[in-house]
Amino acid sequence: MKPGLISWEEAEKYKYHSQTLLVDLRETDAYEKEHISGAWNISFDELEEHMQEIMNYERIIFYCDYGNHSLKAAKLLAQKGKWACSIAGGYEGRYRKRR
Repeated sequence: MKPGLISWEEAEKYKYHSQTLLVDLRETDAYEKEHISGAWNISFDELEEHMQEIMNYERIIFYCDYGNHSLKAAKLLAQKGKWACSIAGGYEGRYRKRR
């Protein structure tokens, strides 16, 4: 499978499905300051430690600050056969769009 790249609008359509996991890969301080409701906070460096939990979901959507780590994470899961995607532009892209 290939990882996907989706917009914030597309992510909104999926985030409340029971088999979708939204993962915030930013550092804890950024997550605690502001995050998307329902997102798990797992730093990119700790991703492997949580792989078993993550793999229980049908769809995994990642986001980070700018989209770089989330795309790497999506590629990793896609290689394992999972439907995984990255939100284009990351959290900062969402913030800029709201202005």
